[in-house]
Amino acid sequence: MPSDQQQDDTKSIQDTTTQAQSLIQERRWLDAKQLLTRQFQAHPEQVVVRSALAQVYIALGEPDAASALLQPCIDQGVISAALESLYWRAKVRASPSARQAASTVKVALHTTMPVPNLLEEWRMITQGLIIAGWQEEAIAWINALGSSGVPLELKQFWEGVSPSPTDPDLDLNAISLQMVLHPSPDLQRKAHQANRNITEAWIQALPDRLAPRPGPRRRWLLCGSTDLKQCWLYRVEQKRQQLEALGCSARLLSANELQQEPNPDTLLEQIDGLLIHRLPASQSLFGLIAQARRQGIPVVVDLDDLLFDPEHAPPPLENYAGSIPPEWHRWFRATQPQIQATLRVADHLLFSTAELAERWTTLERQAGRSVAPLQVWPNLIPDDLRRIQRRPPPAPLPRHPLRQRRGRLRLVVASASQPHLLVWHQQLAPALAQLMNQHRQLRLDLLGSLPLPLVLEPFQARIRCRGHCDYPTYLQRLGEADIGLMVLEPGPFTDAKSANRWMECSLMGLATVLSPIRSCRDLLVNGEHCLFARSQDDWVHRINELIRQPKLRQKLVRQAQQQARTLLGAEQATKLWLPLLRLEESQPQERIALVCDHDHPSAIHGEARLANAIAKALRSQPHRVVEWWSGSQTKSVERCRHQWQQTRPDLIHITGVGALSQAAYRVADELKIPCVLHLQQPFWLEAAQNHLLHQACCCTANSPRLMAIAAEMGVTSTTLLEGLSLIHI
Repeated sequence: MPSDQQQDDTKSIQDTTTQAQSLIQERRWLDAKQLLTRQFQAHPEQVVVRSALAQVYIALGEPDAASALLQPCIDQGVISAALESLYWRAKVRASPSARQAASTVKVALHTTMPVPNLLEEWRMITQGLIIAGWQEEAIAWINALGSSGVPLELKQFWEGVSPSPTDPDLDLNAISLQMVLHPSPDLQRKAHQANRNITEAWIQALPDRLAPRPGPRRRWLLCGSTDLKQCWLYRVEQKRQQLEALGCSARLLSANELQQEPNPDTLLEQIDGLLIHRLPASQSLFGLIAQARRQGIPVVVDLDDLLFDPEHAPPPLENYAGSIPPEWHRWFRATQPQIQATLRVADHLLFSTAELAERWTTLERQAGRSVAPLQVWPNLIPDDLRRIQRRPPPAPLPRHPLRQRRGRLRLVVASASQPHLLVWHQQLAPALAQLMNQHRQLRLDLLGSLPLPLVLEPFQARIRCRGHCDYPTYLQRLGEADIGLMVLEPGPFTDAKSANRWMECSLMGLATVLSPIRSCRDLLVNGEHCLFARSQDDWVHRINELIRQPKLRQKLVRQAQQQARTLLGAEQATKLWLPLLRLEESQPQERIALVCDHDHPSAIHGEARLANAIAKALRSQPHRVVEWWSGSQTKSVERCRHQWQQTRPDLIHITGVGALSQAAYRVADELKIPCVLHLQQPFWLEAAQNHLLHQACCCTANSPRLMAIAAEMGVTSTTLLEGLSLIHI
């Protein structure tokens, strides 16, 4: 009979393993590693613990540790089909070269029959070698797989075909991912070089730049990736809003829409400028860039992350805490030449931070290349945030100095990205556990992609894990908190990031504690606009300061909001856009007053629909400004007279037949402002009104019949509605 202690140990191992498997299913790899490591140290003889821990090591990109953990089981013959497959997966991934990995595969297939998904993994690696044209390595893998490799498509290999830059179906992203399925450093170098060779061929194939078109650049195509919603919001959608506020126009195009565009040659029709955000080089993108060069349209490339620096990007795999597969991390490195290629062909560069601008300049000069003109273009306050921003919270009354401390206080941690999970687990989460143990009034919200670590599970009743949501909802959730926290892994990659989280929290009325990345250090003063934290002890101390000092929270919010509005307000957009828009080369603006008797521009019926059509036609010329005038009261007439005396429109275009329209003629005659009359019905041709025809400098009409009648009455300058852009005074 087993002793009570043995029974307890067995139950503990079973419970731990069950909990660990649950964590593995949730991809909470660091928590699973912590739990299983403790159990392994206590019971190294347990195969089930070794097996689960090896699975975690593989997910974290540590196949050497996984194979070392399982080797004693293999040596002692204490194995199962699942454990053996796990062991061979680790051994193959830990092989330093593709040829050695192939030898390991051959041994594995003579030893056992791996589970189907492992065999499929090896076939995919072989296929990647074939597609890349790496014949020596591919032959070694084909020989190792033997009859198990039958499903492979080998046609490309036998024909000696490798990725061609001219292949119209070339998906360089997909090919690069296949190239790096095995972690051999040699293969990674080859994948990087193949990517560079292809993108260099694309660059060389681009036509020479034509001389830039003269005149202002008011019409823009903004093209970017929608994979990261925050980047799209700040770097694409925000620029559209800025352009429209400046009287310009912008069309948005996602990367997927670009690839699927049936008529790519028409994309740049009626476009003065092309802006590309965060897009790696591709066939479709470089086709668009070539088209822009042929037409003298400037290509502006925008970037908001350190995606091009081989020394510092991507961050180390361990920083991701298992949130991405190791092959994705290798793919990131392999595809860097695509981002570099897009930056290199730009006429103008925009970077979100000074760190990005400096690092790109340094890399290009080290390579002996010139650098395109560039601007540091920070993320400015979004419209949604500007509309709902909140005042600083009121300070407690002197007679109730502990009032806020005794009530509930809510902390919030938000993250939209993955490279900072390690520091979340190692620094901030333990600090929050300590604080929540100290302060029962504390509540915690986790927004975005942050998992709930084991260390915080005892406080689950006081924690809300709220996941991802749209931006307005996200701002509302921020506004429910009192203190905002932003933790980032220190280093060059995060130094290149923007201070978005600080800006959002501050304008929503939260005091903030932040990791001291460079963009925050450049903008903010510790103790005036925020508090900086560099370690677990720092986080505990700084957050405690804010918990215990409501007046400090109020001060930080007030000064932070002022700093955000000063440095990141909407007026900054005008300064940033002016060098690109070249408005000083604009044609003299034509101010046109469009008179519509009774309807507002938003109306969908009658005269308003007609007037909107006319307004659209008039605005087809970027130098025209159209102002809408409506109403039937005497007050409206007097308003017209007063305003037109001040602004002197170049033309008054009248669409209606009512009192305001007729009064507008009289005011125009007084002020000697030319008028255009639109003939929408025979009313204007009746004897009582036809004198107005001759007062107008020209007319427009809905139909050829009305034009013919007007011509019979002596009106010589008349055009159909479709030809409004042809009207000249």
